[in-house]
Amino acid sequence: MAWGWWSAIVPARKARRPRIVLDTNLFIAAYWRPRSVPARILETCRRGEYVAVWSEELRREVENILTRIRVRRAFCDKVAAVFAAGRQVTPRRRVRALTADPSDNMLLECAQTGRAGFVITSDRAVLALATYGQTAIVMPSVFWTQHRKQR
Repeated sequence: MAWGWWSAIVPARKARRPRIVLDTNLFIAAYWRPRSVPARILETCRRGEYVAVWSEELRREVENILTRIRVRRAFCDKVAAVFAAGRQVTPRRRVRALTADPSDNMLLECAQTGRAGFVITSDRAVLALATYGQTAIVMPSVFWTQHRKQR
């Protein structure tokens, strides 16, 4: 039986877009180095190639830090577009895996609630975990190198 006609009627399924949690340090690096890997990751999230998973707590932290370093309005607009294209979650359970800086646990809470495959960070204390549940914790350059080849 020929099914060629079926593909003309039913649109192809979209490939699942990887869900990622972006640490605040990635936004800062993207601002100071617009051609950097962190900047490219933000741009691919803005375009919808990846789904940035975030909570209100994480968004507020990003906003506070970017306000403190006085970023330009154009960059704020890009960040807003990343959040708009992403997926907001409300963590259900508190995580206590990181003790050096307990506020970093919000990254793991977002990943857990949003079923993210990756937390992308440059924070050594967070990177030391390597994984949390089903979530890999990686540096921006590692994520970019491994996952741009696959897409």
